[in-house]
Amino acid sequence: MTPMKKHLSVVIASPGDVKPERDLISATLDDLNRGIAGELGYHIDCRRWETDVYPQFHPHGTQGAIDKALRIQDCDILVGIFWSRFGTPVADARSGTEHEFRLAYEAWQMRERPVIMLYFKTEPFTAKTVEDAEQLKRVLEFKSTLPQEAVYGDVDDIEAFGKRLLNDLTQLLRQNFKLRGAVQPLAAPPAQRAPNNEWEQFELSQLPLYTFCGLHRETQRTATFQDFRIDRQRYANPNPVTHLWADVYRGCTITAAVEEAEPPHLSVAFENKPSSWPCNLTLRPVGEHAVVVGDHVNLTFEARVDSDASSAGTLAEVAMGVRVINGWFQHWAFGPGPGRYRLFYITDEWQSITVPLNGDSWWLFTSDGNHYFGPPKVDLDIIAGVVLELGSDSIDRPGPGRARVNLRGLHLT
Repeated sequence: MTPMKKHLSVVIASPGDVKPERDLISATLDDLNRGIAGELGYHIDCRRWETDVYPQFHPHGTQGAIDKALRIQDCDILVGIFWSRFGTPVADARSGTEHEFRLAYEAWQMRERPVIMLYFKTEPFTAKTVEDAEQLKRVLEFKSTLPQEAVYGDVDDIEAFGKRLLNDLTQLLRQNFKLRGAVQPLAAPPAQRAPNNEWEQFELSQLPLYTFCGLHRETQRTATFQDFRIDRQRYANPNPVTHLWADVYRGCTITAAVEEAEPPHLSVAFENKPSSWPCNLTLRPVGEHAVVVGDHVNLTFEARVDSDASSAGTLAEVAMGVRVINGWFQHWAFGPGPGRYRLFYITDEWQSITVPLNGDSWWLFTSDGNHYFGPPKVDLDIIAGVVLELGSDSIDRPGPGRARVNLRGLHLT
């Protein structure tokens, strides 16, 4: 079966005097899909107002309709180009293009996405009217007041722009979007993020930090991490979930419930808003005892998108990132490097997910758990919890969207 490609979204932003350049951007993206992007397992989707905005009435006018269609806050790359015109003013900016740049920049400040690629065509232009001169003045003012983080490109003409854009996007794909599914070697986290603090002198049995997850001090040796068979009479498996997390600042939500089918499974409904951090849940081990990994080398479980709960706008494919909470109450994320998850993809059929526990493809997640006291290299001898991030297909971690997923049978193999 042909593997599913990961989609990257590129938004084109510009005033109306560079239509040939806008068309060239679209054509370049098509070429990349047939070349390096396809080879890396990606497909680039181009968003531009000419093709993505349909005739309509919108409470915020034309720009509101464009914003809704382009979804700049959750795109992966924004390509902007200016020449002689700055554009028509909108409610909150001197032009629609400036407004779109601001949306991208605000999203970048939060999560360093999208990648913002700005170009200025320097081909000579003769202003024939006062309005022409004013438009050119605004372009130059915008260029001179770009944020200090900005690195932009000057191009002489459309031919130079085409060559520069192809080279820049190829370099961006090779450096930032690795082969989909490839696991890259990872160096140990920097010492200041996970200092030793003379931890070698202690035995883990003397420091049961995993009890911070609400677990008993005694560990267990079992291949079953969580089977969702609830037993509250003997308190053998009272609750399979330690916590549910949502970015409430952005209005995200997540809920979970055990479905007592055979075999039982956990049903998780979530909604990630644009520019938010993804919803996640932490699964605790059966009996609330941390699990000794022993000779096991993989964490496996099954997952699917609940098609019975689908409706207009729900995700048909859900991306999932995995973290493991170890015996030191550290969160270790599975992926190629700090801030970047190796995403797993689930559809409406039950799929087996296998996460290798050995190797160096883990990085220390420093926004939760204990990352100040413990070994600076990954230690998964004990597993106290499994964290699953859920969302749409994106670059570094799950993105915006909503769906309901089912999970069952977490085991060590």
